[in-house]
Amino acid sequence: MLSRVKWCIDATFSSLSFCNELHLAQFRKAFQRVKNKKKFSEEELEIIRQVLTIREELLLSEDKIFSHNNKGTETERPVKEECRLSSLAHEWGLLLFSLIRQFKPAHSLELGTNLGVSGLYQVAAMKLNEKGLFYTFDANSSLLSIAKTNFKKIDGRRVKVTAGMFQNTLPVFLNEFKHQFDFALIDGHHQKGPTINYFRQLTPCLAKNSILVFDDIRWNREMQEAWEEIYNSEVVDYSFDFSKLGICVCKSDRPLPHKKYFKIIFKLISANLPVIRDIGRD
Repeated sequence: MLSRVKWCIDATFSSLSFCNELHLAQFRKAFQRVKNKKKFSEEELEIIRQVLTIREELLLSEDKIFSHNNKGTETERPVKEECRLSSLAHEWGLLLFSLIRQFKPAHSLELGTNLGVSGLYQVAAMKLNEKGLFYTFDANSSLLSIAKTNFKKIDGRRVKVTAGMFQNTLPVFLNEFKHQFDFALIDGHHQKGPTINYFRQLTPCLAKNSILVFDDIRWNREMQEAWEEIYNSEVVDYSFDFSKLGICVCKSDRPLPHKKYFKIIFKLISANLPVIRDIGRD
């Protein structure tokens, strides 16, 4: 069974209502759609069902793939276990879907393809937008093979896959890339140095009002330190801390008078049901 996130409607986003800044209003709308599924159109629900069907197939697959454990050692395990342990939860996928539907990026980058689950939500949104190219990177060829097959089920024409270690492939790619990124998801090395390095490499390639999403910002102390350094960077105008995901808005063409940091605090009330209890504004 997929983990579920319950959204506390009134408390969670009330502190965003103080600001009429257009970009923040768009974020608020995207967030609200996730906690109120009725705000999705039937067309959106249909393509989300397609993504969930692919996800369920992965969760049932007994096929074996080679993956890396937390110590970096290569191990063989079933696809269903890789999906259960490593893929983004459905509600977080809906958040990515909603953000891309709302902001309609032309070029989106992802570091950490894995089985392609998080990418499916993004590509699905781009398909409905009829706009956007998705560039995704991973070092694991067996995972990429499965991901590419699944991307084709949604809209493979929008997806460009790069295989190899990020530290080798990303600099070459960025040096040759002729556009700017409006959106990026960083979900690769869970270490401070590499995470900050990827952020710094991407910074010159970011468009105005670009959105950067960092996964697992509370994974360990290094990731917490990386997240703190990133959201305090001069290129970040405001940020949202979802405890698991960190979202930054960079190079805003309408920056707020003061850097804003919106923190959403989670309280785990059962093994599978984290609930947003409060939101603060620093």
